[in-house]
Amino acid sequence: MNQDILINICTYILDGMSEREACALAGFSYNELQDLKEGSQKLREVVEKKHIEFKHNHLKEIQKNKSEKNSQWLLEKLRPEEFGSKGRSQDAPTVNIINAIVKDIQNENTGIATLTRGTKQIEENTSQGFKVYDVLK
Repeated sequence: MNQDILINICTYILDGMSEREACALAGFSYNELQDLKEGSQKLREVVEKKHIEFKHNHLKEIQKNKSEKNSQWLLEKLRPEEFGSKGRSQDAPTVNIINAIVKDIQNENTGIATLTRGTKQIEENTSQGFKVYDVLK
């Protein structure tokens, strides 16, 4: 591999391309790059450094352009166990709102159903003859 090809591959990686994509754009075999990386610690370090620089440049941009959306995204990506959507959904009970409404329609219930995220409790209000859906937070 000559120096110009390596510079091109590193430039494409800094632009966000994967190593496979960078090799294709630089006209170099991806498999040959992998073989060269196996034999050269320095080449592995240079390529890895370009991946890290790409992430670092974008994280700086996100932090520079402060917004609630950027902050939320950054926290979800960097700390998914604490701020990720999967972490939050494990703690919150699931309520199948559509299923409850369809069942009410099929059973011809005339009560008003107010359902939000939370635990569904059904209480019979026998004096008025309808079901009250109470969602506890």
